[in-house]
Amino acid sequence: MKGFNDAIHGYINIDPLLIRVIDTRQFQRLRHIKQLGACYWVYPTACHNRFEHSIGTCHLAQLLIQSLREKLHADSHLGVEISDKDAFCVSLAALCHDLGHGPFSHMFDGRFLSKYPEYARRHEEMSVEMLKHLVEKNDLMKIFKQRFPDFDDNDLIFVSEMIRGPDETGEYKGRTDKKKRFLYDIVSNKHSGVDVDKFDYIARDSFYLGIDSSFDHTRFIQYAKVVKVQNENESESFQICTREKEVEVMYDLFHMRAVLYQRAYCHKTKMIIEHRLSEVLDLSVKHLKFRKQSDLEKTYNILEATNDIEVFEQLTDNIFDRIKYYDDPNNSDMNRAKELLMRIDERKLFKFVAEIRGDLADKQSLLDDIMSRSSIKIDKKKIIIDRMKIDYGKGQENPINFLYFYKKSCPDRGVRMYREDISNLLPVSYCDRKLRIYYEDDDKAIIDELSAIIDDFKRNGLPTSLS
Repeated sequence: MKGFNDAIHGYINIDPLLIRVIDTRQFQRLRHIKQLGACYWVYPTACHNRFEHSIGTCHLAQLLIQSLREKLHADSHLGVEISDKDAFCVSLAALCHDLGHGPFSHMFDGRFLSKYPEYARRHEEMSVEMLKHLVEKNDLMKIFKQRFPDFDDNDLIFVSEMIRGPDETGEYKGRTDKKKRFLYDIVSNKHSGVDVDKFDYIARDSFYLGIDSSFDHTRFIQYAKVVKVQNENESESFQICTREKEVEVMYDLFHMRAVLYQRAYCHKTKMIIEHRLSEVLDLSVKHLKFRKQSDLEKTYNILEATNDIEVFEQLTDNIFDRIKYYDDPNNSDMNRAKELLMRIDERKLFKFVAEIRGDLADKQSLLDDIMSRSSIKIDKKKIIIDRMKIDYGKGQENPINFLYFYKKSCPDRGVRMYREDISNLLPVSYCDRKLRIYYEDDDKAIIDELSAIIDDFKRNGLPTSLS
């Protein structure tokens, strides 16, 4: 084992086989991608990166696997086993789950790539591609087989499915034994959202943001065990459950997620900076070129780089330094991109006007309505409307309804727990949607006019055609 001194988890040990993954160029690029993107401009200590988060997530996966294996040894009557190879695959998935992030993390795929349907892809899909590339480029299959002689492509499919989820059929192919289906819930839990990825980012982000966290993931790991549950369709499955007395601790998990979204991930200044950074990339698409070592003649722009994983390796936060020091005074697009980056550094940002609860399908109609109500001339192109959604992870639904718990008196059977049986002090609503309005200039008359229009919306609600 190799040790790391981690700011969140203390001294942690990582499997030497996973160190071979960490010590690759493809994994090391995560050092250059900030975990919280533009939050760094709002919270100066939020400078941590995807590299340390990935190692922390791997550590928690190892701890949870160890805890589950110990309890399964005692519960041998269940006939469920986690093999050494299974444990390694889960840890590998935890380590590599964020390999596919681009510059400034979610800004790249969530805000920038989404504007280009031909290139729009989730970072989970890119993580799977990067993992395959990493394994092939560094000849790691041979290294894996030295410990696990039967390690094959099916195991890599298993790792990929833990990161990305199942294919379009909804079926998992890496591990078809239904008794092992719970393994898919450790790294990225598609059912309830309770997973080691969330455990690490809530602890790590809270620490670097200076926000106290009320959730203690060590309690979940301590009480977690594999239990047989009866699903709504009357079928039985094995799932990871925790003690029923921990139900309010699990509410803390989802509450902390919402707190971080409210105070950091969706902070009004952070969101508008990411809007600007996306604009910078838009302006740079045609001009910033990348090459790969295997074919130095061919060039790729930023969008094309997402379709070639070897070129995609070069897309990190450092791309903005390339733009900032781009040397062509006659290139109007790049001059504008450099100007926007300078405006961010000098804090010359869009002015926040107002926030209103609600949602809309058509931003253009809302813009038209604002313009029709204005008594002064306003440049519509300078108005930005940004959507914000904050929830407990399952939209309007209570995420606890997707969990099973076991009781001390009946530790071998998982049961549901519902809000009305727990406490009247728990939330009754689990999703909040807001619209934020910004204006590009600091013209006080225009900002006051926009504020008055939005105040009218607050009193009377959004126009019926929009709400």
